[in-house]
Amino acid sequence: MPTPSTPYPSAKQTPRNLEPSVAASRRLRPGLAGVIVLAAALTASAAPPPASSLRNPEITAAEVTSHVRYLSSDELQGRGSGTKGNDRAAEYIAARFKAIGLTPGGERRSFFQRFPVFTGVELGKENRIELKSGGSTDRLRVNEDFLPLGFSRNGAVTAPVVFAGYGISQPELSYDDYAGLDVRGKVVLVLRHTPDGDDNGKFGPYAPLTYKLLTAREKGAAGILLATGPLNEEPQPPAEPGRGLDGPQTPARRPRFPGLQRASASADSGILAAFVDLPVAERLLQRAGKQVKELQIAIAHGTPQSFPIPDTEATLRVEIRRETKVTRNVLGVLEGSDPQLKDEAVVIGAHYDHLGLGGDHSLAESAAPAIHHGADDNASGTAGILELAQYFAAHRSEVGRSLVFMAFSGEEMGLLGSAHWVKNPTLPLEKIAAMINLDMVGRMKADTVQVLGAGSSPAWKGLLEEANQPHRLQLKSGGGGSFGGSDHQSFYAKQIPVLFFFTGIHPDYHRPSDTWEKVNAEGEARLLQFVRDTTRRISHLTPRPPFSRTQEEQQAPSPGFRVFLGTIPDYAEEVVGVLLQGVREGSPAEKAGVKAGDVLVELGGKSIRNVQEYTTILSGLKANVEVAMVVVRKGERLSLKITPRAR
Repeated sequence: MPTPSTPYPSAKQTPRNLEPSVAASRRLRPGLAGVIVLAAALTASAAPPPASSLRNPEITAAEVTSHVRYLSSDELQGRGSGTKGNDRAAEYIAARFKAIGLTPGGERRSFFQRFPVFTGVELGKENRIELKSGGSTDRLRVNEDFLPLGFSRNGAVTAPVVFAGYGISQPELSYDDYAGLDVRGKVVLVLRHTPDGDDNGKFGPYAPLTYKLLTAREKGAAGILLATGPLNEEPQPPAEPGRGLDGPQTPARRPRFPGLQRASASADSGILAAFVDLPVAERLLQRAGKQVKELQIAIAHGTPQSFPIPDTEATLRVEIRRETKVTRNVLGVLEGSDPQLKDEAVVIGAHYDHLGLGGDHSLAESAAPAIHHGADDNASGTAGILELAQYFAAHRSEVGRSLVFMAFSGEEMGLLGSAHWVKNPTLPLEKIAAMINLDMVGRMKADTVQVLGAGSSPAWKGLLEEANQPHRLQLKSGGGGSFGGSDHQSFYAKQIPVLFFFTGIHPDYHRPSDTWEKVNAEGEARLLQFVRDTTRRISHLTPRPPFSRTQEEQQAPSPGFRVFLGTIPDYAEEVVGVLLQGVREGSPAEKAGVKAGDVLVELGGKSIRNVQEYTTILSGLKANVEVAMVVVRKGERLSLKITPRAR
């Protein structure tokens, strides 16, 4: 999962790290009732494979298949962090570690390390909107006429209402909905999408909700109401019974706005925000003698339409409850056989979580809840560490340094599990000699394996070549340096040499169709045998493999990002701004004086509250044009200048 400024097309990509697409923002998030119905309807369940089928100490395709099939079964429901399916996966991994004789490497002499994850948002009791004009009051119904955004600020405001077109301020494109409009302390009514109707066109970077909220906040607005105009209306889905995250539904009507948006909801946006249904927007604009469709047509012809709505006041109150649950890393230790080296360790890691029933990061065509099986991503990597652990437990004399097998949760939410471990290590971090990461290793084609991190130690090139001699795999180690958006990044940021094994993106990535029978188990077994031989060599390597920072020779193109700064955000910490794990060598950020531990709070004259706002601002920067940056370092605000580099 690449960070906002470090995406790689050759490595794992996920929408979490890019500004959410307009297509994603249009989705209706199904209510909890739909999820419950789906879970209750599941008839196909799978039991863990019997121990008798997992006794071969060698690495076999049959056992790879057994592990992947169970971990990606319907019973585990996509292994979303903080869910029961995720817990079952953790228990399965721990049981396997125990069965093969690993020592617990977690907290309190257990195989587990617990940590909290943000799992959703719910409406509180105090959500209301009242619109007053003259002597009349229009009281809106939550879930029917309006719905707060999941990343709204909690609180209340009463203020005049101003219409601000599409909420876009881009004078360089000769378009500014806020030109000559005073919105300070007011509530702005803004249309979703873009003036030209093309959310992938020149206005595309300014279509996401994050941009519209950030801009309204920067202009001084106290609240924002978002509506979808008739020229952008989506077909209405069938109604769902019951009460879910979208509230009660009736067969006759469903609101024309997305569900309770979760994107960046773990931290509020600093402004009160809600969707309103189109009829609400029409009633507001009628007080100015306007219609939404006519305004959209005028704007599409190049004439911004922004104005105060006369004699109209809105009272907006929002109460959002942000929910967290506990998930677990699973850790097992195999002591090395060399008395001089066994106090040091090589980590072999893989994340076992996936997307559960879908959600913000799903790439499925339908927004309906569906099990995202995650067979390749990353039941394949989890099967890999289980097979390697079993092999080395039966051949302990082959390893000099100790081996620590780590199954991480929270990776799909931003490398949370690995980030938590390196901040709260259950064994001394300075004793970790290297980290090997397996993520999406189940779709090998043409004997080709991508190996990222080859530049993180000068020892790796020759060692990999030697280990690969009997296997003759095609190793691709260029472009991507030591990154590629998975859990090894957390270790690299702590100056630990890393290697990341990966077999590539495919059409089933982050879709329900990533199922067990599509995994190339024979190919994965061959890859794991290569990783086994690589691990064996690292465990005996003397002196200890030195760490080297890698300077990115070429930045690969990435959707939504035309420039590169070289920052490495830390997704695990909830701060106002963006905490940085580190910066890349030779990057614009390093040249500007940015350091690990800095909290980025302003960029290009705009304040930043979270990673999503950072990516929004980043997408609008120009290469080779210096901009101001403000970071907080040890409690002190520092003003810096940074010059983005073209990708």
